[in-house]
Amino acid sequence: MTILILSILIPLAGLWAVVVNDAPAAEVEAKVRGALYKSVAPRIEPEVREVDGKRVRVPPDRVVVPAVLQELYKKNPKVVVEVLLRVADGARPTDSITAAAFALSLVDSPQVAVVMVEVFKAETYDTLNESWKQTPRQHWIDLIRQKTGKQ
Repeated sequence: MTILILSILIPLAGLWAVVVNDAPAAEVEAKVRGALYKSVAPRIEPEVREVDGKRVRVPPDRVVVPAVLQELYKKNPKVVVEVLLRVADGARPTDSITAAAFALSLVDSPQVAVVMVEVFKAETYDTLNESWKQTPRQHWIDLIRQKTGKQ
């Protein structure tokens, strides 16, 4: 795992641990994975706003990122995205789609992530897309890396 520039090493119970923004990276990773695997599939819902005293649906729909992931991302964005990318790269298609959708929602837009969840299916997720010259899995991981400046 890449050690972040802002990371520092501190002694912890006789061992050394990488700390990012006061939270050991391993602790953040465990929380990210816990939140991710508790999510059966990304939930898509409309954005609803109040307009003239009425609740109105505002298109487009969006992927709902679990609150715990949103909070972790605010404190440790690089660690959270890195964990989600590792899951997206190595997990079974359904978990990969979920991890990538959450990462894309956090780094770009929850509306863009809807396309990923609604259009791409687990059965074809690892099948070469002729026009892209890569699989959907590779495409989404590359897009997230572009959005975060990691290429």
